[in-house]
Amino acid sequence: MLFFARRLWKGSYWATYLARATTAGSFTMAPAHAEEMYNPGVHGRSGGGAFIITPAVP
Repeated sequence: MLFFARRLWKGSYWATYLARATTAGSFTMAPAHAEEMYNPGVHGRSGGGAFIITPAVP
């Protein structure tokens, strides 16, 4: 995913999106990374994680 903004003030920001699970199982989430296009010294990172998708119950 790529997100763009013309201006971000100091602070914390959240980006959310909707996804559809199509396969049951255990999955890992890679950490997110964000940086300014012309000043990569200004950047931030999130932690990674894991999640489990269980089969749908009929």
